[in-house]
Amino acid sequence: MNNPKKNTTGIAMKPLIFPLVLLANIPLAYAADEADKNYCQHYATTATDQNKKNIDNNCGYSGARWSSDYNGQYQWCLTVKNTITQHENSERKKLLKSCMTRKTSRFSSKNQITLPQVCIDANKQYIPIRHIYSRNQYNEDSSTYQPIVDKKGYLQKDFNDDGVDDYLFVERDSTHMRLAMCTSQADGKTLKRKSTSFRIHSEENPTTEISAQRIKYKDGKLIVSDSYQEHNWGTDSITSTYVFDPILDDFNLIHFVKTSTSGDGYRSNSFAEYNLVARSYNIASSCGKYEEGCKNHVEKGSITLRNRPITLSETPVSLNVKWLSPYEKLIPATP
Repeated sequence: MNNPKKNTTGIAMKPLIFPLVLLANIPLAYAADEADKNYCQHYATTATDQNKKNIDNNCGYSGARWSSDYNGQYQWCLTVKNTITQHENSERKKLLKSCMTRKTSRFSSKNQITLPQVCIDANKQYIPIRHIYSRNQYNEDSSTYQPIVDKKGYLQKDFNDDGVDDYLFVERDSTHMRLAMCTSQADGKTLKRKSTSFRIHSEENPTTEISAQRIKYKDGKLIVSDSYQEHNWGTDSITSTYVFDPILDDFNLIHFVKTSTSGDGYRSNSFAEYNLVARSYNIASSCGKYEEGCKNHVEKGSITLRNRPITLSETPVSLNVKWLSPYEKLIPATP
């Protein structure tokens, strides 16, 4: 049988035509070199791993393309051109992504969470969800994660200490994701829904390495971490801490930290902290390796609180909505 990768004999050979599904079982009539063997070992590992994801996620794909037979995938790889195996891997990858998108879409019952009816968007435009997609490593496929770090996928806590559970959750329409809350009112019985301006972001762009938000509630504090990493630009992250204010019926910002690191040496590394309880700030920056006209900077001091509280629902702190400039107005205080 003719080796499509190479013909080491120099003798013209008439190719035999077999159905694709049978090629894996045909003995090879040539000696594959080490490069071919190494390539096909990698291909067979990738192909069987992809089929494991197919099975684990109940995607339901079948046929010759989807096989857990490592040796069969390896032997077949040795009989075809690399462009064909690359195409097969690419097709499996696209189909798996399509499967996961369906399973984590807003219409997936497994991705939706159960809340009191009053907490759900009455117009049914937004649906409460558990998982979103995000990229967590450069050149890796997007994967799902729960922005809210809780086994239920949402927060069910007594935020205002009135003995009645309140709720904080992610909801989405066809294009956007945001935080929403549902809190008990003065009568101790009624829950009131409030959507917020805090956007939850999902990154599937191939240039993105990491983009994720993590939200948890600990010791009476809501901690929101927002991070972004891009291969050349570097990393940016924000950690914002809120406490619930029953008068505002909202979460009020009390502490904020932003860090940036340079990926290519052309911008500064920086750290900025604002403690709205201690009324202090701490700022430091160091120049990038190739940054011109830059001087290292360290600054500490006190701040005067703004007249208007910085709340989760109305003025959320998030990297992706670019709501950082108002913090500069804390020094001096806004009128």
